[in-house]
Amino acid sequence: MGRAKELGLEIKTFSDGRPAFLAGIIDALDIPRFFDEAYAAQKTVGRNPDIPPGTLAKLFLINICHQHHPLYRMKEYFIDKDLPLLAGTDIPLDALTDDRFGDLLDLMFALEPRRMFSSVAAYAFCRFGLTIRNLNYDTTSKVMWGTYEAEDGVVGTISITFGHSKDKREDKKQIKIGIGTADGVIVDAKVLSGNVDDKTYNHEVLDDVDAVLTQHGVDRGGFYYIADAALFTRENIKKAEQYRIQFITRMPETVGIAKELIDRAWNDPRSFTTAECDNSRGETTYHVQEFTTEYHEYPIKCAVCYSPALEEKKRSTITKMVQQEAARLAKDAKAYEKRTFACEPDAAREIGVLMNKLLKDVKYHNVSFEVVPEIKKHRGRPPKDSTAVTPEYTYRLVWRIEENSSLVEQAVKKESTFVLASNDLNLSGARLLTEYRTQSSVETKFQQLKSPHFVNALYLDKPSRIEALAYFILMAMMILSVAERVVRREMADEEAKVIGPGGVVMKRPSLRAILGIFHYVPVSREIYRQQVSRELMEPLNDSQAKILRYLGIPPTVFTDGPSMAAAK
Repeated sequence: MGRAKELGLEIKTFSDGRPAFLAGIIDALDIPRFFDEAYAAQKTVGRNPDIPPGTLAKLFLINICHQHHPLYRMKEYFIDKDLPLLAGTDIPLDALTDDRFGDLLDLMFALEPRRMFSSVAAYAFCRFGLTIRNLNYDTTSKVMWGTYEAEDGVVGTISITFGHSKDKREDKKQIKIGIGTADGVIVDAKVLSGNVDDKTYNHEVLDDVDAVLTQHGVDRGGFYYIADAALFTRENIKKAEQYRIQFITRMPETVGIAKELIDRAWNDPRSFTTAECDNSRGETTYHVQEFTTEYHEYPIKCAVCYSPALEEKKRSTITKMVQQEAARLAKDAKAYEKRTFACEPDAAREIGVLMNKLLKDVKYHNVSFEVVPEIKKHRGRPPKDSTAVTPEYTYRLVWRIEENSSLVEQAVKKESTFVLASNDLNLSGARLLTEYRTQSSVETKFQQLKSPHFVNALYLDKPSRIEALAYFILMAMMILSVAERVVRREMADEEAKVIGPGGVVMKRPSLRAILGIFHYVPVSREIYRQQVSRELMEPLNDSQAKILRYLGIPPTVFTDGPSMAAAK
């Protein structure tokens, strides 16, 4: 090594497999160009920055996708990496300051972050030939620790405030995030103020769905907007009809028609038909009945779905409710132990009052009464000749409380049943259920979004920067979900397999597994007389080569940088 220095030769080894792979995906999606062109379009005066915003955005996204260091640790993240290779240009490490990336967040906010996200997502779908058949939308909340003040004069900034917390932290301020996925890939996203309720979101998101369908040229005849129960309102159904958007949603249990349909279905249990739905753990069996009805003059197709798999969970819940009801009835019965009535008709009238008021909501027990006469006792010494005195009677109610096992069982069945609704009257009940179950794809994205990898580094004090950072995180998730979807699609077409971490043979590798495959890609970099050359120290393995080919990324991404990624 000393001799190499004397000759002016600098040799260094890097293992930047995952960062370089991510840089290749980001460049394949042309993300740096989107930022540079958007910046140039809004720039009026002043010099161009020494580091283009597209390059900074690429480095920022690499960091988020890989390990997500907060702004003040960006230099720490890149300190052991081949920064010029990842950036595609020679950038000094000392230039990666938190102020510089703070300025990037300010720029992102100024460029309208949701518009930037939508542009990149639309290009990604076009670039890799992804299609939109369904859109699944839902929201989640992110608790924010600290004090946040509104930014006076900043138009469009989200409000970090109190709202209904899905993290069960009503004592903390929050932001909310809405995500729309198509076949597991994030196609739309929106950062919301912490106090936005889901019904308002679903009403507004119909405008977004209409825009996405128009932007992607989606045939609305075979498309479904799938959302949670908050979508099911008269106003949303009306708006969906105006946009010619077919929807599928779960009917809220609080809607009277839902209870009516469940009752109708269980009054004729033999009309249930079996439907099998695939999931990651195999097939799940449901029993379905179809109904066509109206909701506020709008015709809707409904599927009453009974899930045997839910029974164990619901039975536990119902058992607790049965026990609570039994305890309440026992307490009420005890209050009547010493209560007496002057005559039998008074006792009978009290039974009627009890049945109509106190006991009218009893669900799981049969309650009956026995009127028991008792000789009224008088004060003082009893007469010597007791036969000469006509006895006086008082009357007492004796409660008979019995658990009604048939009512309990019926309650378990009904609690394991839910109602799905659609404005497409031609959908079968089984198809309605199958389409709705794709809603789990957006739930999976929420699990990723709430993981420490993505959200633990929101150490910012300006709502505008928090909003911009949230969109960067969502863009990173979109990039990763695109990569996962494309790799799985191409592997399915070729019936191919890859060797994942731990030597596991995989047909449908997860995103974590795909990144793990690029854990070890050693590269030697030599610098001699300001000339840089890099060389793979070991050839790429078959799995690595396949994934790069599926994503249209050349193997030279590890030696020459990702900027020359070939079009697929």
